[in-house]
Amino acid sequence: MRIKGQAQILLRDTITGEEKRFEHENDLTDFATEYFRECGALNWNPLASLPTQEYTLDDLFGGIMCLEKPITSNSPTFPTRKPLYVPANNKMTANACIDNQANSAQGVTELGQYNEGESSADTEVRKYVYDWATNEGIGDISAICLTTRAGGYIGAGNSTSDIADVSLLTRYWSAYHGTSSASRTIDNDTRSRLCALDIGNAQVATISTSAAAALQAGSVTVNWYDSPISKLNPFENITTFKDYTEPGGVKTLNTPRRSETHTFTAAASVNYARVMGGTGYILLVGSNVSNVQNGQQVHARQIEKDGTVTSFSATVAGLSNPIPLNNAQFIGGQIIDGALYLAYGAVTGTNATIRIKIASNGAATDYTMTGALYLDTDRVFFNQEGKIYLGGRSAVPASATTGQQVGSRYLDTVTGAILKTNSLGWNSAPGTAGYAAGFWNCYDSTCLFCCVGNASSGGFPCSPLSIMRPPCNWLSTINNLNNTVTKTGTQTMKITYTLTLYRET
Repeated sequence: MRIKGQAQILLRDTITGEEKRFEHENDLTDFATEYFRECGALNWNPLASLPTQEYTLDDLFGGIMCLEKPITSNSPTFPTRKPLYVPANNKMTANACIDNQANSAQGVTELGQYNEGESSADTEVRKYVYDWATNEGIGDISAICLTTRAGGYIGAGNSTSDIADVSLLTRYWSAYHGTSSASRTIDNDTRSRLCALDIGNAQVATISTSAAAALQAGSVTVNWYDSPISKLNPFENITTFKDYTEPGGVKTLNTPRRSETHTFTAAASVNYARVMGGTGYILLVGSNVSNVQNGQQVHARQIEKDGTVTSFSATVAGLSNPIPLNNAQFIGGQIIDGALYLAYGAVTGTNATIRIKIASNGAATDYTMTGALYLDTDRVFFNQEGKIYLGGRSAVPASATTGQQVGSRYLDTVTGAILKTNSLGWNSAPGTAGYAAGFWNCYDSTCLFCCVGNASSGGFPCSPLSIMRPPCNWLSTINNLNNTVTKTGTQTMKITYTLTLYRET
């Protein structure tokens, strides 16, 4: 079966009564490929977090985002052919979801209302109708995209209002996380060299030496090992992934299925380093000290999926918090347009996660939320088409007032803008849930995997090798309009989006 969608925009001027109508058909993205990936023993049920009493369709398409610019046909980031998230430097003019039928309690002007009375559903046609008042959704619209019901509320950053609505207190980035599986343990030495998880090839990768040794040598070998993700080796222990002792006292890993050696400019005097990874890359970060302070050098080498290497070296200035290169803290990062972005924090989840950008000249910018209202304990690092997640908090304190509820935030790496969203954080319990120990994007997917161990909590995937589903504000459809539509402050806007099921014969 396949789904076809059509969007209709109706603008009505409240002063003159003039109406303008625009229509266009949509294009589906690769969201289904990402969300319904077979993750085997590491996360076995992607449907587990969908409400069982409601239509699955409404969870996967029950939100909407209207964007200032069209979505280009090719994704600038691996792995999808089309952008799966709203790209950087593309303003979200308006958004809504089927769970919200009232004007924003906090005055968020992007957020519209679901019109349940005009919407309808039957077995093969679903019609979503959304309304925006004269003071809402003002600006240019060049693309209309459906997203999940949770993602439609969270949005892609409230650029116009610059505040967050958190009246729907159950909206978190990991709304569709799936169900955890049995733990697959890793010993500490192997875990310190773990750098990637490839779902499609059912493999995990470690580097053959320590990250510090690799940076000093100017060479790193990446070994890929079978893991029970979508394939199963019946001769392999599915509960462990660690070193063991063979007869004769030889300490070895399971046999690697493939190995890659990459060379780059060596970094002298690197005594401490970490390896991490993300979608389509592996990153080494090191220094001559275990906690990098101002005036000290930091070196990074990023190995892309195609084998090219991006190098970064700088003397850091302006750090508010040192960069930890020991194995006691989570650290994730990426080199983007010549700058090094890092997120790090204690794996206990009791302290704020530090999020920084280091420019090519070493100047550091600290994006950490501070103060009692903004404690961020989210141990995750992900890049959504050039927008870096900056964390949030697990609940709004009683002392918060309107305008203080900042929600989670993005950093747009193209414009440098901080974008507030209508989400409280990555998950509802960051202080205790295992994800607080750290998640990176998978090597070939927008799913995330846990890279350091922590006790299981709350039913979420949190063993050293386990998978979380993609952040929930993905684009389920892309509908680029033939011409830009501009909504003014005297117009109301109604968008009707109809999905039709076509059965294959």
